[in-house]
Amino acid sequence: MFERISMVFKAMIQALLGNVENPQFMLDTTYNELQNDLLLIRKKLAKALAAETQLMEKIKALESADAPPGELKEQLEQLQEEIARIRRKLEDLENGVQRTYTKRKVLIARNKASQATLVCEEILVGKAITEDGATFDREIAPDPADG
Repeated sequence: MFERISMVFKAMIQALLGNVENPQFMLDTTYNELQNDLLLIRKKLAKALAAETQLMEKIKALESADAPPGELKEQLEQLQEEIARIRRKLEDLENGVQRTYTKRKVLIARNKASQATLVCEEILVGKAITEDGATFDREIAPDPADG
C-alpha cells in the first residue's frame, strides 16, 4: 500500500516538474524557429537560382554574339558554389527540423503515457482528482469474487 502511495506522489512530483520545465514548449519554440530558418534558406536558394539563370542567359547572349563572356563565367562558378553551399545548409536544416519534429512527437506520446499511468495509479490507491484539482477518497467496491 505504501509503495502505491509513493508511486502516486512520485508521479505527481514529476508532473509538477514537467510543467515548470515544459520541454514541449521548448521543443515547440525550437521547431518554429527552425521552420522560419527553413523558409529564409529556401528564399535565399530561390534568389541564387534566379541569379544563376540570368547569368547563364547573359553568357549565352555574349557567346552567340561572338563576345567573350570574361568574368561572367567566373561569377557563374562562384554563384554555383554558393548554391551548392546553400543546398547543403538547407538539407542539414531540413534534417534538424525532422529530428525536432520526431522528438516533439515522442515527448507528446511520453507525456500522454505518463498521464495515463498517473490516472491508473490514482485509481489503484483509491484517490481521484476532480477537474478543479481537489482530491477525494474514492471507495473501492469490494470484489464480488472475494465473497
